Amino acid sequence: MSNFMGLNLMDQMNFLNWKIYLYNDVVIFIESIIAFMVFSFMISMSLNKSWTQSMGHWFALELIWTISPVLILLFLGLPSLKMLYFSEIYNFSSYLSLKVMGHQWYWEYSFPEFNTNILSFPKVLSELIRFGESILLVLPFNFKIRAIISSSDVIHSWALPSMSFKMDAIPGRLNFYMMMFMMPGKFIGQCSELCGTYHSWMPIYIETTSISLFFEWMKSI
Repeated sequence: MSNFMGLNLMDQMNFLNWKIYLYNDVVIFIESIIAFMVFSFMISMSLNKSWTQSMGHWFALELIWTISPVLILLFLGLPSLKMLYFSEIYNFSSYLSLKVMGHQWYWEYSFPEFNTNILSFPKVLSELIRFGESILLVLPFNFKIRAIISSSDVIHSWALPSMSFKMDAIPGRLNFYMMMFMMPGKFIGQCSELCGTYHSWMPIYIETTSISLFFEWMKSI
C-alpha cells in the first residue's frame, strides 16, 4: 500500500516488481555519481580558471567522456530490456482465467472456468463515494492468473500499482496479461484512462487469499 507523504515505492507483490525496485535503486545511485562528478568538475573549473584556459587537446579525457556514456547506457539499458522481455513471456502451463470488462462506470469480472460474473458497482451511486468502496474481488496468491481485459463502450484502463501493472481495456479487443501475487493482502487500483463523467468512480479492490479460501468465496457468490 502507498502512504501519505511516502517517498518510497509501493510494496512489491511479484518478482518483476522486485526487479524494478532494485533497478530503480541502481539508476538513482548511478545518477547520483554522475551529478557529483559534474558538479565537482564545474566547481574545479570555476576555482582554477587559469588551468582550464591553458588546457588544450587532451586525448585521454576525450576518450573517457566518449566511452563512459556508452558503457553507462549499456549497463542501464540491458537490464531494462531484459525485464521488459520477461514481462511479456507467458510460459505458464496452468492458470486461472480472470476476464475483466470495463463499463461506464464499473468493472465486470468473470471466471470462465466457474461460469461466474461479478459486477463491481459502487455501493452508493447517487452520492460521492470514497476510494475503494467497490465490490471485493478475491484472487488466490502464489497461483498463476491470466487477466483478459476488454471494454464494452469506451477505452478504460485496469491498473494495479502494487503489481506494476496497467493494461488498456479497448472495445472489440482482448488484451491479456499473466500475473501472480506473492503474498496475501488487500490491493487497491483504479481506472487509469479518462473514460467519462464518473471515471473516478471505478476503483479496483482485490484481496488475495489461499486457494482453499478462494474456492470457498467462489461458492458463496
